[in-house]
Amino acid sequence: EAQGSGECWMVTACMLADYPLDRMRKEIADKFGETWVYMMNRRKASHTSDRNKMARFVAYRLGVPAMMSLNWAYGFTIRRGPAPRLRIPHGRGAIMLVKLVKYRTTNSRTRRRRYVEYVVAHVVAFEDGMIYDPNGARVYDEDGYAGHYHGWRLEKVVQVRRRSGALTL
Repeated sequence: EAQGSGECWMVTACMLADYPLDRMRKEIADKFGETWVYMMNRRKASHTSDRNKMARFVAYRLGVPAMMSLNWAYGFTIRRGPAPRLRIPHGRGAIMLVKLVKYRTTNSRTRRRRYVEYVVAHVVAFEDGMIYDPNGARVYDEDGYAGHYHGWRLEKVVQVRRRSGALTL
């Protein structure tokens, strides 16, 4: 099943734990009174601790590593220049990818144009040389992965123990 906006980490965690995504969404809504999508897309800094609690709940509930604190966005230092070719690690786990995005904006009051940069992150699962992308429920081999995520950088890899079944989307 494809992810909602901002759900890549949770969907990947559910894939790695062989846990039904709909059940996890319901458990989150029951425990926190909000959906994962709603909380992860709130931009106020005051919601960061709530997002972290939600992520820790998912990691604990599924028995998967808490891949990242959701404060991660302020800690990236992305090098300039061409990104290296992405390779799929051996084994099974999750990969966090990051990319620096630049867009042009115009101040409505002064009509001045400026460029704003921000970091975009995405989490995908990997197993046996294949990438399982929860954004659109796609599967890539190494060439497809390197082509689709051209320009992205590998930020973090987390290995998990192999379970009995193969990953499914």
